[in-house]
Amino acid sequence: MDTINQFENKINEFNEHLIALKRIYKSQIGLINSLKEQSKNCMNQMSSFEDVGLGSSQDTSLDKEIKTLSNGIETFNSEIGYSNIEFDAIIEKMISCLNIAIDNYSAEKGQMTKMLEVRKQMLYLDALIQKVKLKISSLLLMNNALLALSPEIIKLKDEYRSNLISINTSMLSADEECRKIIVKIEGLS
Repeated sequence: MDTINQFENKINEFNEHLIALKRIYKSQIGLINSLKEQSKNCMNQMSSFEDVGLGSSQDTSLDKEIKTLSNGIETFNSEIGYSNIEFDAIIEKMISCLNIAIDNYSAEKGQMTKMLEVRKQMLYLDALIQKVKLKISSLLLMNNALLALSPEIIKLKDEYRSNLISINTSMLSADEECRKIIVKIEGLS
């Protein structure tokens, strides 16, 4: 296969992988946002609990928030692992496609335009990765106090923290790979 066709094929594959990655991102960010909201609600409930004091209605309300958070962590733990593995695999395929496309770049008509579009998409992906990293850091900090609230949450704590660290590690690696590709594309001009 000649270099122009190889270039075109890899750019098309990259775009297909990008669509799949966006689907995974939406799923991951949905889980993260849901858990962050549940954590925030639980913290707010604890805060009002401290301000007002003990009372049966607030006690029940706090128990309800803790149960909701516990269920949220359980859902997060069960779904995020596979999603993160899928994310890593697609990032690897995308980077491979782009490396081959860059190797087959021959400055033919339209190729630079496509590479600049890819660069723009990679910069956007890098921004999304930064967003996930910030949310994960926020969850790690926010939940330090919450993880000792109930026996249900304590049971889930190790797997939960492991999942958060795994996601953060994946995001760091993906961020590094995105930046390398961006630098390579910028070196083409």
